[in-house]
Amino acid sequence: MNELQRQFFMEAEEMLESLLRALQQLRQRRSDGRARRDLIGQIFRLIHTLKGSAGAADMESIKRIAHEFETVLDGVRLGRIAIDDAVLDAFEDAAFAISESLAAPEGKQAPAVTAELLQRLKAFAVPGTNNDPEFDVNLRASLPTDIAAALSRYDERRLREALSEGARLFVITAEFPLAEFDQEFRDLSTRLGRGGEILATVPGPQAVASGEISFRVLYATSSNSSAISTQLGKLADVKVTELEIEPGKQAASLAASDATALEMRLAPALSADTVRVQLTELDELIALTSALFRDTANTLELTTVSADGGPLHNTEALQPARLRQQFIELENRLIQLRMVPLTAIFERASRTSRLAARATGKEVVFEVSGGDVSIDKSLAVAIAEPLMHLVRNAVDHGIEFPEERIASGKNAAGHIRLSAVSESNRVQIYVGDDGRGIDPARVARAAAEREIIADPATVTFDQCLRLIFRPGFSTAAEVSDTSGRGIGLEIVDRAMADTGGEVRVRTEQGKGTTFQLILPATLALVSTVLVQVGRNLYHIDARCVVESGAMATAAFETSFEQIDGSGGRKIQWRGKALALHNLRDLLGQSNGEPETEAMADTRSWLVVRSGTAASSERQGASGEHIALIVDRIEGEQQALVRSLGRYAARWRGVAGANELRDGSVALVLDIPQLLEAANG
Repeated sequence: MNELQRQFFMEAEEMLESLLRALQQLRQRRSDGRARRDLIGQIFRLIHTLKGSAGAADMESIKRIAHEFETVLDGVRLGRIAIDDAVLDAFEDAAFAISESLAAPEGKQAPAVTAELLQRLKAFAVPGTNNDPEFDVNLRASLPTDIAAALSRYDERRLREALSEGARLFVITAEFPLAEFDQEFRDLSTRLGRGGEILATVPGPQAVASGEISFRVLYATSSNSSAISTQLGKLADVKVTELEIEPGKQAASLAASDATALEMRLAPALSADTVRVQLTELDELIALTSALFRDTANTLELTTVSADGGPLHNTEALQPARLRQQFIELENRLIQLRMVPLTAIFERASRTSRLAARATGKEVVFEVSGGDVSIDKSLAVAIAEPLMHLVRNAVDHGIEFPEERIASGKNAAGHIRLSAVSESNRVQIYVGDDGRGIDPARVARAAAEREIIADPATVTFDQCLRLIFRPGFSTAAEVSDTSGRGIGLEIVDRAMADTGGEVRVRTEQGKGTTFQLILPATLALVSTVLVQVGRNLYHIDARCVVESGAMATAAFETSFEQIDGSGGRKIQWRGKALALHNLRDLLGQSNGEPETEAMADTRSWLVVRSGTAASSERQGASGEHIALIVDRIEGEQQALVRSLGRYAARWRGVAGANELRDGSVALVLDIPQLLEAANG
């Protein structure tokens, strides 16, 4: 069994657990329209992912079961197949057959019952009298033309069901500044999702002012306009319009609504809250914990004093440094239990995309590096699908056809690079290609054609790169099997928002495009330098600190030969002129509390690398440096850095937080990002 198959088995077992839970919930909630739709969508995503993963891992028997399972689910989503006991029984039998295939010894075939099961599933999917229900003419006429045209068959079905359950239909029109629309749209979607269903998102009906972006959301809910406005709160430039739907024949053929409110939270498509641990790893942790307990007990005993206050033992035998090191080792081992290597995700993405390349007739060579970088399991689950979309997008949109590449002086085969680097508190994943690059003019024209923006000429290059992440946006002229629906990059952007990460794009026409995913570590044990600025303490990654010290202010100015100039404050360090920054200024504390007399008389300083830790290590001594003035340097210590969650990206320059020994919290600073924010 190779590494890809081993990883598949681990993830497949988790997906199977989620699948069985969802099937049980579906049996209980099939008469609750909204819950049923959510569960069917969740099960469909699980089976679709399982099928793709099984194909990539050469698990043919599981792939065949998942394929037939998915076909029946597709019919259920379209309303062709009713969810009765027979269908639910077949679904559960299929799940158990997948379980048996996973449990079968390596190299063995799937159980014989699988053949009979496949025939049962195929029988449900056979076209017959139960064809797709016709979309009601009255309902189509009641919708705005652009929204009606944008609805897929699945959207139509969801809309019909929602109306049959008594939902009211609204169009939410929103206009946001182009620079902030991604975050504003996420906030809008989150608020709307609390009380209803978003059925479709389309561009606004007319061009808007320069620097603005407009879109409309088709929304089904039992609430009225006033309640929706209250739910949306203070979101600016949002208009709520109720649609008057004429009663038609669509309601008669659908199940009645269950009045019971949705009382459960659906399980995620792939469980991120469980990890699998080798027994040997647990044995080692148990032994380490036992030794730590023994040494801690001995140390406490050595600190016991007699009734007259004298020591009972020789306190020189205490070894606090040893205890501290043991605790650090235990913390680090426990953190490693949460980690999984990126190898399996990278291999799955590249293998699936090779199939896409063959399907499109393109020649593609994949280069993978950094697969040994480990990432928190929760982050691995969150980025698996977005990474797949990015690589597939590179094949479909980025890489040219062989004849086009040869005509432009390139090799016939395109190159796609998947790589990862790990820093103290971040993991950076790169997806790059040497294809045609992103054409900003084409993006702007496509946005103007969809009336997302008013004038293509007013859109900057950076704004064009933000537009490609807009929900539903695509430059593809037609829909294909791999692209054109405008959902891939939205998934990437949403995943980064959910994890507190960030996505960046670098592109050059004719040269290629690189997407950079910056992910915060959920937990990381990092060696840091603790500094004080004002009343607060902050951590700086020790790997970035080249030199530090403290001296009298007069001596500091003399020793460093401070230079004044229009380019900003600089100092001389090892024969180089370094930019000089006060950390107070970078943190926005310039107008805060005044320095104490001691701080005014003394200058504490650090020389730090101004690039990322990973890039600085590669650059070595030749990397760029800056000088930082701080109020005081407390010293070096190990910090258990915790992520700030999904809102981490909002606080640029803050990479996480650590709880100090006294219970207070110190933020972990990202100096390169602080500098970038100050210069931006």
